[in-house]
Amino acid sequence: MPPSTRFVAGIALAISLTLLTACARTTSSANDAENTASSSSTETTTGPAAKLRAARASNTAEAYRGVLNEFPNTSEAETARQELAAMYDRALSDFIAQAPAGRAQMTQFVTKLTEYQKRTGNNVFEIRYLEREAKEGSFYGYTPSEKTREKILKAFRSGFRAFSPALIDIKDGTDISGPEDLRDIQKPTIYIEYIEWMNNTEFRSRNSKESMFGYDITLKSSLRIPEETQKFDFSVMGRTPSKFDASDIYTAVVDLAVDQFLDKIEKTFNQLD
Repeated sequence: MPPSTRFVAGIALAISLTLLTACARTTSSANDAENTASSSSTETTTGPAAKLRAARASNTAEAYRGVLNEFPNTSEAETARQELAAMYDRALSDFIAQAPAGRAQMTQFVTKLTEYQKRTGNNVFEIRYLEREAKEGSFYGYTPSEKTREKILKAFRSGFRAFSPALIDIKDGTDISGPEDLRDIQKPTIYIEYIEWMNNTEFRSRNSKESMFGYDITLKSSLRIPEETQKFDFSVMGRTPSKFDASDIYTAVVDLAVDQFLDKIEKTFNQLD
């Protein structure tokens, strides 16, 4: 091959290699850009920023709590925490506005409850039933029926209706059997204690000439917060009604006490028209 021909071929080969290298770089850059765009798109739809945008769009406590739970150590979580705190403050204002006059101790307790929940992110408020041991044979066991538990749960939820369940979630917890369980409070708790005993009052029922001793039951609630000395208590007592059948004195007293307790819950947390 003549020198001139070899020279021309070399130049052509060099140009081809240059073009191939440029094409490879262009392809690589395009792939990198596509990968970056894909990553950015994934972040846009599933990351903490997207989660916070969706929470703001729905503006619900559930949505903001979702940001906290899924992305706890992000700036978006801190923003969600601030939004939740504002919701607690508004709900607390509504709660205090509907509370009966003269209930300062109760409103102070609920204020501390919301502070705890804002700080910890724990919105659970458990109802747990406590039965103390019988003393000198005068106390008798009473296990609330499922129907009674449902009524009491509904009454407390009604009392705290200013708060959505995402702010204060009142639910049944496990029963406890002694004071040792009261010393280790892991979450805000409503303890309900029930005590029964025979009293020394003699009664005669409608359908029996035989006399009977009266029967009493006390229902007491104690609302508590972990690591907080302040609590809020209230109680009611059911006594033997003036009219009863000999066969249903127990049921009559229990039903009366439960009805009084439900009424007390309503009057404790809400103004009545």
